[in-house]
Amino acid sequence: PSGGTEAAAEAPPPPSKKELRRREAAERAVAERAGEGGGDEREPWTCETCGVTILVRPDGRARQQHLQGKAHAKRLRAAPATA
Repeated sequence: PSGGTEAAAEAPPPPSKKELRRREAAERAVAERAGEGGGDEREPWTCETCGVTILVRPDGRARQQHLQGKAHAKRLRAAPATA
């Protein structure tokens, strides 16, 4: 027996303006650190599902590891399906 609250629990609320600003600041900080490496070809990448920004080398391994991770899978299941 469901009380009708399951649908509301499935879809997380959209990010607030404050959260979007925090993500942008994190992306800028990661991009600045990427430039400090001297010869390192890493570029920032942000997972739209998680809001996490990481540095990714051309081989893309860090992105693959994130996408296969438990935290990403959990957020992906909780995100509304858009097809």
